[in-house]
Formats: sequence, C-alpha cells, structure tokens
Amino acid sequence: MSNREINTDTIRFANEVYPEFYRRLTDLLFLCIEKNENLLKQYKNLVTLYGKDIINQDLGLLFKEMFNVDNLERNFNPESTSINSYTQHTTPQK
Repeated sequence: MSNREINTDTIRFANEVYPEFYRRLTDLLFLCIEKNENLLKQYKNLVTLYGKDIINQDLGLLFKEMFNVDNLERNFNPESTSINSYTQHTTPQK
C-alpha cells in the first residue's frame, strides 16, 4: 500500500458509495452468480436439488453473515433474475 494519504474528496465520495453498495449487496451477489457460467451451473444444480426458495433464502442469510451487515427494508425490483425481491442492508450500527 502507498504511503500517500487519500484525499478528502475521495473519502467523501467513497462514503456515498458504501451505503448504496450495501443496500444492493444481495442483488449484486446474485448478479455475480448469473454472470459467471460456473457459478450459475452450481446454483442451478442446488436449485434442482433443494428448490429455489430454500437456496435463495440460505444464500441471503449466508451473505448477511459473511458481510456482517444489518437488515433494512425489502426491495421488490432486483436487477437479478434469480430473485423476486431482496432485503437491503447497511453496515452494522455501533
């Protein structure tokens, strides 16, 4: 890592990006699955074995734990075609 200090404008901008990223985290992760041929194949195999609702709920819970986020409201307009809705997230409140 560089010894250079990060400028304050970049820090302010990053602080605007983080909340948007966390709100869309679940949707973005499902989009990642859909855009990766290998991951999508594995996902479809799991859905065949256990059902879409179970796999999506399990993945949502695991993503929440892995990224250590708190829940916000539901979003019913995901970009991902694998989910009908998702819980938006925020960083944990201290």
